[in-house]
Amino acid sequence: MSNTPPIRRRYSPAVYRRRRLAVFLVFVVIVVLIIVLFSRCGSGATPTPTPTNTSTSSPTSTRIPLVSPTAAGTSTPGAADTAAQYTGTAPECDAKNLTVGAFTDKTDYAAGELPLLSMTVTNKGATECKVNVGTSQQLFQVTSGDDLWWQSTDCQTEDTDFWMLLPAAKTEKTGSPVTWVRERSSPDTCDIAREPAVGDGASYFLTTSLGGVQSKQSKQFLLY
Repeated sequence: MSNTPPIRRRYSPAVYRRRRLAVFLVFVVIVVLIIVLFSRCGSGATPTPTPTNTSTSSPTSTRIPLVSPTAAGTSTPGAADTAAQYTGTAPECDAKNLTVGAFTDKTDYAAGELPLLSMTVTNKGATECKVNVGTSQQLFQVTSGDDLWWQSTDCQTEDTDFWMLLPAAKTEKTGSPVTWVRERSSPDTCDIAREPAVGDGASYFLTTSLGGVQSKQSKQFLLY
């Protein structure tokens, strides 16, 4: 028996190139499969965005401080809507046929609550007439006993005329309510801090006047 080792077969360079190419292609296929698998795993359903409340409105405080750091009572008292001003030919109301009223939105005001003051005018005559309810004719006064605490004309910046048609036996408001900021007024305190009104159940009275016709009854209210 011969001990001569078997002769190894030698392949041509082309065979080695084909084998290396096959190994490379297999590697490329494996890499592509891995990429595809990862992309599928990460491509789940796109989450639906949660609706966001985009409203820009937010509650704001409209409370006026008890003692104003600037001029107080300078807004137009009972200003009416200028678009509704009467321009017809009805006669001017006779003062003797007019009745003026004084009203507040509440009878008791907690600490920090601001009274809203209103004025009405009634035509007691038999025919319609026109009445001037502008700031030149209106007057609101708040008293406590004999002490005059506040009046709308002390720091009024406008003095205007505004005519309203008043039907017979009809009562109308003279304009929007006037806010009293619970402080004492006088013409020489329009630009400085004022004395705050006393609370703790103190009693106050509102009287109104329109063109010299004063409310027959005052309206009482309490501040706490």
